[in-house]
Amino acid sequence: MITVNALQKNDAFKDISFELESGVLAVLSKKAERSSLLLDALAGFKKADCGSLSGNENVAYIAKGAPLPKTLTAEEYLKFVVSVKGISKIPENVLTLVEDFFDAEIGRISSVERMTLGVAGALIGKPDVIILEAPYFGLYYEEYGDLRELLRLVSEDVPVIFSSSSVFECKEISDKILVMSSGTQIYFGETEELFKTDINETDICCFVKGEIESIVASLGRYSPDVEETSREGIFSVTVKSVPMFKAAEVRSKIKKILSKARLPLLEMKSEKEALLNIIGELTENDRKKREEYEETRPSEITKITGSLISFSHDGDEDYDDEEYDPEE
Repeated sequence: MITVNALQKNDAFKDISFELESGVLAVLSKKAERSSLLLDALAGFKKADCGSLSGNENVAYIAKGAPLPKTLTAEEYLKFVVSVKGISKIPENVLTLVEDFFDAEIGRISSVERMTLGVAGALIGKPDVIILEAPYFGLYYEEYGDLRELLRLVSEDVPVIFSSSSVFECKEISDKILVMSSGTQIYFGETEELFKTDINETDICCFVKGEIESIVASLGRYSPDVEETSREGIFSVTVKSVPMFKAAEVRSKIKKILSKARLPLLEMKSEKEALLNIIGELTENDRKKREEYEETRPSEITKITGSLISFSHDGDEDYDDEEYDPEE
């Protein structure tokens, strides 16, 4: 079990506390730099300024994109890891994970296969925990399911922690989730619990200056509760039970509607403000990325042809294999 208590590092993260004995934990943060620094601290690469950490004596860390030597085959890489660990042979559970690309060069396998190979190599050392930085990086949406099944399978024996800035990724794969806002932990618990209705809804409260009839008419679609305040001509307007994933959109629309109606918006706030901002904004980012992908995603034949073309340039002076990876 990995146990973290009030961990803090400069202004990167603070008040991080949790326990993880099994399963998959997602660290969700709008700033990837913050979650990466937290993972570094959990892995022991960087020392926290204060707080305590235990259960991380034997950590396997896989960096973003699973950077592995491209000229080796999967078999050669695993044999190298085995020799470093002082083990006589590659364990059977590891061989099972890589059997589909065991003889292939790492430079020619897909991103999800490269991540699978990285995880397979990590298992050889029998780690206390496996930590992955942004494991979805470079993957096609079609490969998400493969990674999800991989981590779920591995987490039956070894707890897994990964970082992400995507609500979709965290919701799809994690058992538990830790949400950071400006580096501060604002939620830790079961992923399923976070997305239940009582947590997943919020009230949006506004203070608006104007006539009550104009306010009601402008925001009628949201059926708001409008009440007078102690200040003359200023009303408290509450839109209740807004799904958290729509809250950012609703807030934006309320601002536009009131501006168009020339009704000054003096203040807008929500319950669970920090959690709302993170979940709402990142969910909107997920939606936009998905739409962009749907518009531009390559066909299967394009992906295959692109790979063949890239490998046919081996030896060209103008072609730098380190700078161009067709999978990313």
